Amino acid sequence: MKINRIDIKDFRQFKDLSIDLTYPEGHIKAGQPLDKVCFIGQSGTGKTTILDLIRFYTQAFSNNSNSIIEIPLSISGNIKIDYLYEGKIFTARQEELSPQTRTTILGLLRPVTNNPDISLARSIVKTILYYFPAEILWSFEKFGKINLKQADKGEYSQEYIREIVEKLQKTEVIDFSSIPPVEVWYYILKDLLDHREQETQKRLAISNIAENLNVSPEAIQQKVEELNEWRKKNPSPINSLADALDPIIKDFKVKIKRELDFKSTKDLFTIQLQTFEGTDIDTNFWSTGTKQVILTAIPLIKLPTEDRIVLIDEPERSLYPDKQAEIINFYTRIAPEAQFFFATHSPIVASSFEPWEIVELKFNETGKVYREVYFSGENHIDNYTIDPRYYKYGTVLKNIFDMKIEGGDSDFRNKAQMRASYLADQIKELNRVGKVSEAQALYPEYKDLAEKLDWELAD
Repeated sequence: MKINRIDIKDFRQFKDLSIDLTYPEGHIKAGQPLDKVCFIGQSGTGKTTILDLIRFYTQAFSNNSNSIIEIPLSISGNIKIDYLYEGKIFTARQEELSPQTRTTILGLLRPVTNNPDISLARSIVKTILYYFPAEILWSFEKFGKINLKQADKGEYSQEYIREIVEKLQKTEVIDFSSIPPVEVWYYILKDLLDHREQETQKRLAISNIAENLNVSPEAIQQKVEELNEWRKKNPSPINSLADALDPIIKDFKVKIKRELDFKSTKDLFTIQLQTFEGTDIDTNFWSTGTKQVILTAIPLIKLPTEDRIVLIDEPERSLYPDKQAEIINFYTRIAPEAQFFFATHSPIVASSFEPWEIVELKFNETGKVYREVYFSGENHIDNYTIDPRYYKYGTVLKNIFDMKIEGGDSDFRNKAQMRASYLADQIKELNRVGKVSEAQALYPEYKDLAEKLDWELAD
């Protein structure tokens, strides 16, 4: 299930916006829905709004009944989203309601298509969208505080966890801005919790046997060998998580803790981090960038992502520029069959996309939003005049993000540039006329300015 077109008319700042989300002619995937999309634009142009529209309309599309589904009254306008599934176009669009009805409820018609039976798509694809808001870190505190004491109280009993799993398996949209975080994390990590519970029971059984003075060492050793054999046949799910996460968090100088060593009851119920030397890091001391990556990556690793739609608002949050340069490839690598929609303010993130994958939103003179296209003539890969993959980051800021200055204090920089240019000319002229010692006397000042300005040094 992938989106291949969005049309928005007479909705908020959008007067008449049509977004073709397919690969252009000349591309090996020409006509197919884009695998990833990047929304950029000034604050207020509607990047997050479009993510919200996708979220609401996709939920309506996947609703298992043909009745009207309620969505927020603020979503009012002529909006249509086309989905491609198994070669057929399905459309979610706004119900045409009377003015009286429209004041109390806003709904969607069931998706319409040339094939009126949509039950096939709905029955095969259950949860079809994951939404990660920019504020996802709010859920981290509760995630980090799940512990054995709460489980002992029955608050997180196996029956309770089973109810959570059954409920979320029927949920069309897993929305990290609304689903209780404890519930969604138990749903995502259930296999890990089950494995740890089984290992804990087996280790406790060995401990109980060892406390019996009448049991021979051979009997204890036999139970230990049985545990090791069980581990070989049932590797911990933490290993696959660590294999996926460690390459991206290694630059934070941390790694996923793989062992279950009972140093803390949190070992049973949460993902733990260690330093490279093996020292445990309390969740209170995780960096915000580490939290951001782990909270968004684990669901994509653990949940089904084939034919799913993934929305991530501000993926650059709390990440250093070098990690921003890697983060898009990281997400698409761990969920290669999903369709991603990102909204970003980062030129570094934008540079990770092909030009036809970028939807740049701009205000016109009347305050309405339009899409800035990067090609002239027909939509063909050879007709694109802007391609951020070829740009240095400064050029991305200038040509795509419309920065008017190169950076820093423009007056201060201009004076420094003028002085450095003057010195370069003087040095060149003095060398030409044989006044080498005078040229050498000027060179330290020129060299200092050139390095500060990030210039290539003149000979």
